Amino acid sequence: MSHQAAILAYVHPTERAEALPAREGFSAEAMGFLNHVRLMSMTCRCSARAEVSQACRMLSMDPQISRDALVEALVKSLAQIMGRTPRFFSPGVATLSEDEMWLVRLVTCESTGDRLSAEFLIRSRVARNMRASMAFLARSLGDAFQIS
Repeated sequence: MSHQAAILAYVHPTERAEALPAREGFSAEAMGFLNHVRLMSMTCRCSARAEVSQACRMLSMDPQISRDALVEALVKSLAQIMGRTPRFFSPGVATLSEDEMWLVRLVTCESTGDRLSAEFLIRSRVARNMRASMAFLARSLGDAFQIS
């Protein structure tokens, strides 16, 4: 099966949140979110990266922005936000990279309203000039995915 066919044959994670069993202390919703990010990172590998400020500006204009648009903006700008290319495994892989664990914890904190932990996570990996943008994206993702 070709790489493109594998992507097209994959069941969208929002349709099947149980795509991965709960791991590393994460809920099935969190693992569904992670699979969504992994799938988007695969489809965005060849596309242009987005400027972080441009992506946040675009997202802030539309309060009804879709989950896909939020995840795409995150994936396309995460390398700039983190100062390096993040490591995402393929959808369905049971192992989580450190970057994936960090991202799931961050979005879970935003989803549950734990702003102090979210701020700590952002400060631990994001350069000062990118923290506001990452906080905006994480808050938006937390609201959209409602991970507990």
